[in-house]
Amino acid sequence: MKKIFWGEAPATRILIALCVGLAILQMWVGPRLSGYLDAWFGLTELGLRSGFWWQPVTYMFLHDTRSPIPLHLIVNMLGLWFAGREVERRFGRNRYLVTYFLGGILGGLFQVGLTSATNVPLIGASAGVCAVLLAFTAIYPNVVITALLFFVLPLRIKAKYLGYLVLAVSGVLGVSGWQPGVGHFAHLGGAVVGLGMAVWFGYGRGFFPTFAFGRSKAFTVLPPEPAAMDMLLNKVLRHGLHSLTPDERESLERWSRRRR
Repeated sequence: MKKIFWGEAPATRILIALCVGLAILQMWVGPRLSGYLDAWFGLTELGLRSGFWWQPVTYMFLHDTRSPIPLHLIVNMLGLWFAGREVERRFGRNRYLVTYFLGGILGGLFQVGLTSATNVPLIGASAGVCAVLLAFTAIYPNVVITALLFFVLPLRIKAKYLGYLVLAVSGVLGVSGWQPGVGHFAHLGGAVVGLGMAVWFGYGRGFFPTFAFGRSKAFTVLPPEPAAMDMLLNKVLRHGLHSLTPDERESLERWSRRRR
């Protein structure tokens, strides 16, 4: 049992377990007491001014559980599960946790700083999840993934385009104020932090477009040097083609096309 729980992406599993466990507690104590939890541990400008310094962290572990189906919790945990495991594997546990919490903290403060609803607690892991999601799109910009449009319609899209969509929609909805009950600025702040951390750790080459001679051209994975190519070929011979990461496979394919 211990190996099953801790074997793959333990940090992601612990974060999900904490969020789900506290959501169960919120549902168990009922709406009234859950409101007290939101007031004490949700993030508000009034709380920060009152010295509730823990709120920028604790708000990330609370969710809206008033509806029979806690969609807020489900969407966040699904996003964290599918993107977080891979980001944790590539970043390592410590860098992954820094990305998650830094995205959540700065995203929450960004939301509070740009809105005037001082008495409405901000809750949810969305900012941290957006940080992890944008880190994933920077690591694997050209990997085709299936996203649920409006949580219903399956949409096959390159990861980088999903990243563009998250940034654009969060910014537009935050500025327009069309959904005042949603922390769009928190999503945007977390997403920017996650993207920045991925770039800081050496990823994102294929995420950003560039412009040359008046036409747009995306960064591509550069063909590997001969020594790196030998390492990839040895890896394939020893462990099979399936052992390559998406970046390594893309580099191998580009090198092969160039040779032809």
